[in-house]
Amino acid sequence: MHLRHVMLYSKKQQNRTMKTTILLVIIHCLVIGLCAQNKLPVIMARSLDAKTRIGADDTKNWYISPELNPDVFTTNRIGETVTFYTDVDSISFIISPDKIYNFVIVVNKKDSAYTQVKYAKSYLDGLKEAWEYDYKDTREINPYSYKKPDDPDLLSIKNKYNLDSVAGKGDELSKIINVLLWVNKSFKHDGTKEAPSYTDMVDLMSKTYLNNEATLHCGAMAWVLVDCYLSLGLTAKQVVCYPEDSSDFECHSTVAVFSNQMDKWLFMDPSNGVYLTNEENEILSFEEFRKALIEGREIRINDEAKNKNEFIKDGYLSWYMPKNLYAFQCFSDTDGESISNVLLPVEYKGEFTHTVRNHPKVTNNPDLFWSKPNK
Repeated sequence: MHLRHVMLYSKKQQNRTMKTTILLVIIHCLVIGLCAQNKLPVIMARSLDAKTRIGADDTKNWYISPELNPDVFTTNRIGETVTFYTDVDSISFIISPDKIYNFVIVVNKKDSAYTQVKYAKSYLDGLKEAWEYDYKDTREINPYSYKKPDDPDLLSIKNKYNLDSVAGKGDELSKIINVLLWVNKSFKHDGTKEAPSYTDMVDLMSKTYLNNEATLHCGAMAWVLVDCYLSLGLTAKQVVCYPEDSSDFECHSTVAVFSNQMDKWLFMDPSNGVYLTNEENEILSFEEFRKALIEGREIRINDEAKNKNEFIKDGYLSWYMPKNLYAFQCFSDTDGESISNVLLPVEYKGEFTHTVRNHPKVTNNPDLFWSKPNK
């Protein structure tokens, strides 16, 4: 390139850079000006990675999200100080239940994240308010059907994965636990991705068994565990656990397996390899799990799950499952998802929008919903 062309090119680049800089300054000034007009505090950041702290020691990571409007931080800790820390700045608020705190984080002098801090009752508080059922509700629900152990697909699964050996020679409860832990170990869970396309459960399991690339969401993990149990002659079904909030699409699929030994449906979570026990080391049913949370009784997570994952240890019982134990859905046919039953607390009014597409029959009666399987 000729020297004159180089000089001209360089000058054009300088002009572009200067214009860009001026534009960013103008945007930044506008943001500051608008915030000042609306009396919103502004803090600065050079990175999207930040931290929050509640009180003296509860510190967690916070990701600044300019695309959200607003990006909401909630806490149920009234009277505590909430502080946001960026890499260059900070801001604090003392939480009152009747106030909302708005502020703006300006990232790299160009991106503005409108952020909101407010009080919200905890998921456990919400669950405690939804404690009541109606045991006199006689509305009919859809009858359940279960595949038999001689189903060709179930026989194929049982033989291919040597499930008799996986279950072991112990009592019924030890077999139930062994199969749960095997599924959790053999199939990788990833709730952010769809399961791979498949023709049947045999095909789905073949594609994902011991495969870290082909993952299963919680629903698919439940399908796998259900079919493993059914192939061994146990009665099992998928249970979808829902939050109350119809705008919250994050639910969690688990499995109910009926224990003849304990005469109840047991709570099993294949995605996390979790089963739960009380202070007497008895495995909990779904009803017992929900009631123990509401009443503040001791709940123990099995060591295999607790030692494997920090989230299971810290978040599973404190917010994740309290959020997702508001309502339950079971599909009438273990081979499909067209007809279902839903259990709701009496406080919920109107249509439960999470499940409309599955044409559910609704009951407020847990005795009916969790009735023993017909033999």
